[in-house]
Amino acid sequence: MSAQEKTLEFMLFDLASCVGQQVETCAPKTCAQLGYNCGESGDGCDDGVILQCGMCTGNQTCGGGGMSGVCGMGPMCTPLTCMEVGAQCGIIGDGCGNTVNCGDCPAGQVCGGNGSANQCGGEIE
Repeated sequence: MSAQEKTLEFMLFDLASCVGQQVETCAPKTCAQLGYNCGESGDGCDDGVILQCGMCTGNQTCGGGGMSGVCGMGPMCTPLTCMEVGAQCGIIGDGCGNTVNCGDCPAGQVCGGNGSANQCGGEIE
């Protein structure tokens, strides 16, 4: 084997040392998985996707009666905050038919990276 071939062989085998920890990607959620039948919501990942979960009919309002993202009758809906639902990142539905952006993750982490919607994790090496 020539010196060049040996170097190439070493570089190919050394590629394995470049492979770091694999980051678990976020699995986007559907309106049904989130338990929503109205309004807008994020899909749990920091991908900018906004789900359209439907509209209420008749005298019902989205979030009316106190159930976030669910059509109902009752007092006016009070929008949820990121803190109230424990979201660290990404876009969430506020339960009243709109969305709230909960921000980005710190450098080296991804939103939903450990498989948990709207949670920072999955450190990138």
